[in-house]
Amino acid sequence: MRQAATKKQAASAARKTTRAVGAPSSAESEQPTPHRNVTLSLPEPLLRRFRVYAAEQNQSMTHIAAQAITKWMEQSDERQRAVDRMIARMENPPGRSAGGKITWTRDELYDREPSTSVPKRG
Repeated sequence: MRQAATKKQAASAARKTTRAVGAPSSAESEQPTPHRNVTLSLPEPLLRRFRVYAAEQNQSMTHIAAQAITKWMEQSDERQRAVDRMIARMENPPGRSAGGKITWTRDELYDREPSTSVPKRG
């Protein structure tokens, strides 16, 4: 009985130390990232296409899904950083060093004489 329990513990430990997709091999990294099983429900046509795609790429479905999720999350993070930068620039736009007070005229900006009224046509 004790031997059976030891085998189960060894199998459990092996599953917990399975390296993560894209992570360095155990020779390159001392602590591999454990995987956790998840249940995913996909429409049958999508699942069939996914299986075919994985086979064509000669990669596991797990590997492809992990890569796609990682990329999606990185893009989401980058998008949020871009939104944060845009909001910061809107709150403190460049060129507002005059404190919001305009100290020049349009004519001064265009190096021309002050305009009089523009003649009307016809």
